Amino acid sequence: MNLKFNVFTSNPSPVNSGQHCTGESTQTSDCSVICNPIHGSWTSWSSWSTCSHECSQVRRRICSNPPPKHGGQHCIGHDFLIKNCTGGMCRKLVSYRKHFLTALMFGSFYPNI
Repeated sequence: MNLKFNVFTSNPSPVNSGQHCTGESTQTSDCSVICNPIHGSWTSWSSWSTCSHECSQVRRRICSNPPPKHGGQHCIGHDFLIKNCTGGMCRKLVSYRKHFLTALMFGSFYPNI
């Protein structure tokens, strides 16, 4: 597929016996180069966080190795994991969402990010 550009030479218009612009009035470019989609891929997992007061640890990864581009698919899977860090000798783990939001607010993990 080709893309065609028309060049108009009317600014300024020739005056006082001036000449019109020389050269081609049409330019054609090849538009067949379409970027292939790049699917996202995960970074390595971060180290596990320290054991929280809720007896859990978290680690994270990011979909940026490479990030999806040109319509490529986003990474499949979870971007964080949570586990009990006391071998079950602690109260029940809180919900993922609550723990994740708390960790984001207080920055209690992701030491390598």
